[in-house]
Amino acid sequence: MSVPPQPQVILRHSSRFTAKFIDRTQKLKDARSEAQKDIDTYRAQKEEEFKAFEGKVYSSMFHLLSNPRSLIPSQHEGATKTKQSAVDKETDEKLAILKNSYQTNKDDVVKKLLDRLLLVKTELHPNMKKL
Repeated sequence: MSVPPQPQVILRHSSRFTAKFIDRTQKLKDARSEAQKDIDTYRAQKEEEFKAFEGKVYSSMFHLLSNPRSLIPSQHEGATKTKQSAVDKETDEKLAILKNSYQTNKDDVVKKLLDRLLLVKTELHPNMKKL
């Protein structure tokens, strides 16, 4: 037969369990409060960034109404002009090639068209009945 545990042993075990439980609970509370502080700091930072952005947008609304291109940053404007000039140059080159090809081949094309037009065969169409 087993001997029932003495009250002092039960009390000692329960106090150890309670101490561990309280320690874990305190660690969780500390971690939660630390995370909440980080969240609050991050939220405040993002709110400041949003306020700055919002102020920039509202202040530029007047300029947008008077001059729509005022919101385009100058750094993009230069890139656009550079790309546009490259496209214009390429287009001019292709147009020059087409004009040159036109000049060299126009006589041959006109001759072929006239030959086909002047070639007349005097025969009845197959669907036409002979009378």
